[in-house]
Amino acid sequence: MNDQEKKEREDLACRGIDYDLRWCLRENPQGVFDINDIGKVLAVWEGANDEEEWVWILALKDPIFKEHEPSEKHVTPGNVTAEYLLDPLLMAIPGEPSKVLLGRFVLLKGGCDYTGWDCQSFADHAIALTAVSAINTLFEWYDKLSKVVQNDREARHLHTVHTELLRQLHGGKKMTWREQRDLEFGIGG
Repeated sequence: MNDQEKKEREDLACRGIDYDLRWCLRENPQGVFDINDIGKVLAVWEGANDEEEWVWILALKDPIFKEHEPSEKHVTPGNVTAEYLLDPLLMAIPGEPSKVLLGRFVLLKGGCDYTGWDCQSFADHAIALTAVSAINTLFEWYDKLSKVVQNDREARHLHTVHTELLRQLHGGKKMTWREQRDLEFGIGG
C-alpha cells in the first residue's frame, strides 16, 4: 500500500466509513451523494450477506438541495407553516426560490447476496433535516411500502434497529465486526 492509499484509508476510517459502506456505495451509486460527500458516519446497523440489511446514518459535509419549479405551496423561513413542519421538502431557500433544502443527514439502507456487494446488491436512501428524523425514516419506509410487519418478532427487530441507531447517535458509532478485526490486526481503514 502506497502513502496515498494509506492516507485515503485513514481518512475513510476517521469519518467512520467502513468496508461495507464503501462497497455499498461503489456498487449502488445514489446519485445525489457519494462517499466523498460523507462527513461522518453517526450510526450503523450491521447487516449480513443474504440475510439482514445494513443501515447507516450519515452526516454529509454539505446540505443537499433540490431544484424545483416555484409554487405557492413552498414557504420561506419567515413564513413557516404547520404544513412545512409535516413536509420539510417545502422549505424554499431565501434568495433562490428554485432550490429546496432536502437536508444534510442520510439514512442509507442496503444489502447484498452471499457473494458480496459486487454481484447482486441494492441500496436506497432518504435525506432528512436531522439525524433523528433520518432514523425515523425506517418506520416511514415500512408504512409507504405497505410492508406489513408480519409478527411480533419483526416488530421487535425493527424497534431494536431503531433503538440501537438512536443509542449510537447519542453515545457514538459502534465499530463493525470488520473494523474491530482491522484494528486487532493493525490493518487500518
